Amino acid sequence: MSVENGKNVLVVYYSHDESTKSIAESIAGETNADLLELKPVEKSGGRKVKYIWEGESVSMDPVPDLEPFLLDPDSYDLIFIGSPVWAMSYAPPVESFIRKTKLSNKNIALFCTHEGLMGIVFQELMSKLSENKIVGAIDFYDPIGSGVKYAANASANWARQVLKSLS
Repeated sequence: MSVENGKNVLVVYYSHDESTKSIAESIAGETNADLLELKPVEKSGGRKVKYIWEGESVSMDPVPDLEPFLLDPDSYDLIFIGSPVWAMSYAPPVESFIRKTKLSNKNIALFCTHEGLMGIVFQELMSKLSENKIVGAIDFYDPIGSGVKYAANASANWARQVLKSLS
């Protein structure tokens, strides 16, 4: 369990490609946080089924099973939650995490990555996490395409500000 400024910090994320993962790793590095990558259980059908699921999953509202995780999110004071934007919403594995953990009375900071419109990602997440205190939210437009170093610096600066606001 990591401790930064007296806070136990966790970064939870789902990443379809390297974009959200790169931001999550930058935030974790800056805040000395533990990382929890959300991994859907692989269904039969391999890659083809995976791409169909990713393309249609938001509108069909599935809640995919996740591989078990060893970290207990309830034991953290501050949780960063990150997702790519899919169909102007957050990715279904994040919904699975929210339903499974039933977080309450936590400091939550939200981040998303996208290459188009951001949609209503934060509004939806804030509604789902209403029993918590949202301490920050930021989006990153095309972190890989716009420059990994720039995105890493921006996410590290933001994470530092979030921690400072809790001091």
